[in-house]
Amino acid sequence: MFLASLSVMMVAEIFKAEIRDQKSDVRSQRSEIRKNGTRIEALVEVGQRAEVRDQRSDS
Repeated sequence: MFLASLSVMMVAEIFKAEIRDQKSDVRSQRSEIRKNGTRIEALVEVGQRAEVRDQRSDS
């Protein structure tokens, strides 16, 4: 009986650790998405500035 409850506890700990790892992965993916979003916004802003410069030089 003791061994059965011990193995159940060990399996539960393994699942908890796996869930923690997955949560950590999700957090890092969210962080990466935020970084990429910021990069994209910066590139769009630079592109818009370049377009404005082109339009000014055309006129």
